[in-house]
Amino acid sequence: MFSVAVDMLLTAVMVVTPTLLFIGFYRGLLAMRDDDLINQLMMHENVRPPENRAMARAMGLEQYYEDYTERHREPLLAPSDVRCRHCRAPNPDHVDYCATCLRRV
Repeated sequence: MFSVAVDMLLTAVMVVTPTLLFIGFYRGLLAMRDDDLINQLMMHENVRPPENRAMARAMGLEQYYEDYTERHREPLLAPSDVRCRHCRAPNPDHVDYCATCLRRV
């Protein structure tokens, strides 16, 4: 009877201890999070947010994803325009060479 009680107690300790350690680690990481640094980095022109909205939402960066996509939205093409397959620049439909990179369209 005593052996069973000790085994149950050890099992409970072995199950609960890692859970409590993980919760403490997670709260410690949240306490060290520097929102001002994240704001500065995300407003920098060369820093890109996560590639899709779901990842940005999971990381708490959805605002930056929206701002970035709004700032870097490609202009709409006129119906007679085509994009260069090398540099993606818009060109009129009748040209043979790209006006930006001078390669064949």
